[in-house]
Amino acid sequence: MSTSKQTHENPYKRGNYKALMTFIMDRKGKPFLKSEVMTFAQTDLNMHELGALASVGVVMSPREASERGDCRGNFSAQGHLYFMHPLKHQVTTDDDGKETKEEQRFQLRWRKTAMRKFRREDAFLSDAEIDARDARRAKAKADRKADSEADAEAVATRKAERKVKREEREAEAETNKEAVAKRKAERKAKREAAEAEAQENREKKAEARKVKAEAKAEAKAKADETREAKRQARIAELNANAEEVTKRKADRKANAEAKAEEATVAKAEKVKVKAEKAAAKAKQTAEAKAQKAADKAAKVEAERVAKEDAEAQAKADAEEAERVAAEQNAETAEGEADAAPERTVESETEEVPQEAAAETEDA
Repeated sequence: MSTSKQTHENPYKRGNYKALMTFIMDRKGKPFLKSEVMTFAQTDLNMHELGALASVGVVMSPREASERGDCRGNFSAQGHLYFMHPLKHQVTTDDDGKETKEEQRFQLRWRKTAMRKFRREDAFLSDAEIDARDARRAKAKADRKADSEADAEAVATRKAERKVKREEREAEAETNKEAVAKRKAERKAKREAAEAEAQENREKKAEARKVKAEAKAEAKAKADETREAKRQARIAELNANAEEVTKRKADRKANAEAKAEEATVAKAEKVKVKAEKAAAKAKQTAEAKAQKAADKAAKVEAERVAKEDAEAQAKADAEEAERVAAEQNAETAEGEADAAPERTVESETEEVPQEAAAETEDA
């Protein structure tokens, strides 16, 4: 192992870990306190207390050896290159003879031989398993490199073949350059001849269009003159017929007014007839209703009179029956008083039916 007096690079490349390690390395192997590193993190790096405690814990976690866990410290630490060596506690004695241990001091030390880098994937593997895995990876990497070299050789071969073909095409193109130039000259001559012919045709067409336009203008002038003459003749004819047209309009207006008046009279007559019919119908309906009401009233009155007559007749019959019964009772009483005591039951039974028959006859 070696102290930090030798030249070593900061194992951390960026961030707060690098700043904290730089602060420790600047001590140049001198002992330091964890509280000093914490103060630096909170003041110079402006870290929160919890964040500073976590970061300082990561940087100071590696040890030379450890019975608990891995001596390389936290997963994020570069403990395979260095470790923090805890020094013995310094003891001070006060006036009363009481001993007090001072805060633990640490010293940065570098490993003579770097250990294997601490990786999460290696946490539960033995050294033999890690070596076997690294060997497999190295072999796979070598195989990939060999394949890559073979592919590069194939690519170089294909490039050489393409270069040869390209050179052949260039030679063939150079050989055909004269023929191409000749064909271009022929096409140019044909194009110039075609352009000259087209120009001549355009000039001829322009001359023909000019002649046609002049003829068209002349025909248009004649047509305009003819239309103007017709228009003037039509105006004269209309002026000549103006009085006749006015007269016809007046006649049509008078006829229309007469027809309107006749229609008004006829309409009034129809309205009058319709009103008379409606009045007659209303009168007839009213008379029918009155007659019906009178009939109903007469019927009600007849029913009332008949009812009263029936009631009076019933009352008279009842009174007459009572009177006859009273007379018969009086006669019976007199007869009983005069009759002998030996009157039989048969005579009594004969009188009762006679009285019932008399009451029935009176009813």
